Amino acid sequence: MGPKSKPIQTTLPLFCYGTLLPGQPNHYLWAEAIRGQEPAWMAGSVLYDLGEYPMLLEQGDLPVKGMVVQIEPEQYQRILAVLDELEGTDPQRPEASIYTRERRQAVLQNGEAIPVWVYVGKGRYVSDAEPIGDGDWVRHAAAKQGGGPAWWDGISSVRGLHN
Repeated sequence: MGPKSKPIQTTLPLFCYGTLLPGQPNHYLWAEAIRGQEPAWMAGSVLYDLGEYPMLLEQGDLPVKGMVVQIEPEQYQRILAVLDELEGTDPQRPEASIYTRERRQAVLQNGEAIPVWVYVGKGRYVSDAEPIGDGDWVRHAAAKQGGGPAWWDGISSVRGLHN
């Protein structure tokens, strides 16, 4: 027998950095399907404040803080569909998507880099947006005046919010 090869991973954890984090307004969308989560960061990215939610762009050299989230296998495809809808992502039409779901590397607290899905925005949506200097949405959102989870009431997707 030859050397054992590592099985191909068909599901990836997600790196979340905004309203899907614990304590944020969209965490409920997948809370019951989360199997595990761990603080992590993503290099080479900038986080922008789009009002009530952030957008990650792949630029710069500062880390974006977030969580690597493992989803229960039996709920994986359902949760991806829910999150794709929320993020205005159409994997069949990335050019028409607000965010695209991309395979990238996140770094865990122990320094291990792992493959993840992450929702990446497009530059045309951040032309008037302020960058979040430390890449920490939770800290930034807590420091902002007004807003809050009530803004999300009745919103199931960012699709249509960027015309």
